[in-house]
Amino acid sequence: MSKLEEQARKEIIVAEDDDGVREFIGTVISRYLKDKYEVRTARNGKEALDEMGKGRPEMVISDIEMGEMNGIALLEKIKNDEKYKNLKIIIISGYLDEYKEKLKGYNIKTLEKPFSVKQLTDAIESFYTAP
Repeated sequence: MSKLEEQARKEIIVAEDDDGVREFIGTVISRYLKDKYEVRTARNGKEALDEMGKGRPEMVISDIEMGEMNGIALLEKIKNDEKYKNLKIIIISGYLDEYKEKLKGYNIKTLEKPFSVKQLTDAIESFYTAP
């Protein structure tokens, strides 16, 4: 891959406290979408914000239930920050029904755990394809 192609790849931050799920998401993106996206990972919302400050993320994929800063708090910080408010967001959780009210009004995508490789790649790519 040339330098120009590397620079053209969009940056995705993955915030997930479960090591296995975080590695799965990173591996899926690296394997199936490697020409389009670069992945950086974080174990919680605070680490995700730190990672966001190190680059120019295009998207955040975040679990809801995490220590230090959960996905809802991360989502609120992103949407209230002029620099990041237009980021594409995918919220993942095994408990999405419990958070429906808190997620209302945000222009985000959601994925219910467990999800497949295809569901993940489709969710990511759906931001860039016509409805």
